[in-house]
Amino acid sequence: MINRDLIRGEKIRRKTQRFSDPGASVVQGMQSSINLISGDIAKRDAKKNMANQRIATYIDQLSSDVDLTELTAEQQSSVTEFLVNGRNEYAEAANALSKIDDYSSPLYMEYKGTLDRVNRSFKSLAGQIDNYKNDKISYLKDYDESLLSSGNTARDMDESSKMYTNEAQLGVGAGGQLVFWNEDNAKYTNYGEMPKPFLKDFTSADSIIQMNQSLYTAGQALTGATETLTRQKLQNLVSKGGRDTLLSLASDDFILEGGLGLQDPSLFEVGNDDALRAAVVDGYMNVLSESAKAGQLEKKPKSGSGGGFSGALRDEISVSGPLIQGAYDFSKMASSNSSLKDMVNTLNTIDPSNPGDYLTKDDVYLMFLESYEMDDEPESLAAFKRNYGDSDIFVASGDDVVGIPLDTSDPKDLHKLYIQSTKLSNKAKSHFIGKYGNVESDSKTVSSKKPTAEELIQKYRN
Repeated sequence: MINRDLIRGEKIRRKTQRFSDPGASVVQGMQSSINLISGDIAKRDAKKNMANQRIATYIDQLSSDVDLTELTAEQQSSVTEFLVNGRNEYAEAANALSKIDDYSSPLYMEYKGTLDRVNRSFKSLAGQIDNYKNDKISYLKDYDESLLSSGNTARDMDESSKMYTNEAQLGVGAGGQLVFWNEDNAKYTNYGEMPKPFLKDFTSADSIIQMNQSLYTAGQALTGATETLTRQKLQNLVSKGGRDTLLSLASDDFILEGGLGLQDPSLFEVGNDDALRAAVVDGYMNVLSESAKAGQLEKKPKSGSGGGFSGALRDEISVSGPLIQGAYDFSKMASSNSSLKDMVNTLNTIDPSNPGDYLTKDDVYLMFLESYEMDDEPESLAAFKRNYGDSDIFVASGDDVVGIPLDTSDPKDLHKLYIQSTKLSNKAKSHFIGKYGNVESDSKTVSSKKPTAEELIQKYRN
C-alpha cells in the first residue's frame, strides 16, 4: 500500500497552493507538504493534544470534595517563605523606627518606606492569589464545557494547562508579584503576563448562522448587490471582534466540523491578520453561497405533473450552467493535446474551496516508488501495474489510491468524469451525461466485474 502520508501531503499541498504552479516537480510538491505535516502542523497539533490530555487527566482525578482554591503544599511553601521574610523585614524596620524621635530624619523615612513597601507587597500577593484561584476555576470549567477556542496557539495552551493543573512552578517575586515558571521563555513570568486562552466567539458565530438562515430562507442565489452586502457584513463582523474573534472563526467548528480547515501555518502568525481575515471571509462566503443555492433549489414546490422534471431537479438543472460549460470545456481536452496534469488540475479545482482528490498516473507511480524505496526500473513499473493497473487518472482515498477506468482521448469519457465529480444530484448527473452529444441516457446499469468510474468516485471521495 502506498504511504498514506504521501497522499495526505498531496492533498494539503493542493489546499495551500491551489495549483498555482502545475509544472512544478511532483516530488518537490509532495515533499514540501510532508515536511509541513511532520513539522509545524504535526508539532502544533501534538502539543495541543498533550495540553488537552493534561487538563482532562487533572479533572478526572479530582474528587467531589477537592477545594480547587487551595494551593498545593509546594505552592504554599513558596508563599509562606515570602511572607515570613517580609514579616521579619517589617518587624526589624518597626523596631528601628520606634527608637527614632525625629520624624523628619532620612533614617525614619527609610524605615517608614520599608513598612509601607512590605504592607503593599502582602496586599498585592493576596489579590493576585485570589485572581489566580478564580481564574483556575473558570479555566477548568470552560475546558470541561468545551468553551476554549481551537484558535489558541499550542504554546498558550501548553503553558496555561501547566499553570492551572499545578505543573508549572509557582513563586513570589519582588513586590509580592505572583510568578510562574514559563518554559517557553525559560524564566519566571508575572502571572498577569502569562498566556491565558480565549473562548470561542459564539456571539459572532451566531450572527453568521443567522445570516446563513436568512439567505437560505430567501431562496435566491447569492449574487450581485446581495453578495456584496453579505461580504461587507462578514468583513465588519470579523474586524470588529479583533484577533481573538478572527482566530476563533477560522478554527472553531461553528458551521463546518473542524472549522474552515485553513492549513497554512503562516496565516495564523502575528502580523498576518489581513491575509487570515481574507481567508476567513472567503471561507464563510463559500458556506453562505452554498446555503443560498440550496435554499433556491428548495423554494419552489415540487411539480406533480408527469413527464417533466420535479421542481427541485428543474431548478438544479437551471442553475448549473457554469458547471455544464466546464464539463464541455473539459471534454475538449481530449483533442487538445492537454497533459494529464492539466486534466487532473482541472478536476481538482471544480470546487476551489474543496480541492479534489485526483492524481495522475505519474504522481501515483512516484509515490509507489518512494513508499517501497524502489528505483525507476522496468521491474518496478511492472510491479506498479500489477498492483494498481494502468489507468491514466487515479482517485485518492484516506488510505490508498484507485485507478479510474476511462479513455482520456475520448471526449465523452472526460465529460462524464467531470459531471460525476461535481456535487450535483444523481438525477441531475444522469440528465447531463445523457444529454452530451444528443445521446439518450441509458438508465440501466451494465454489469461488470470492474467498478465504474461513478462507483469509485462515490466510494473514495465521500
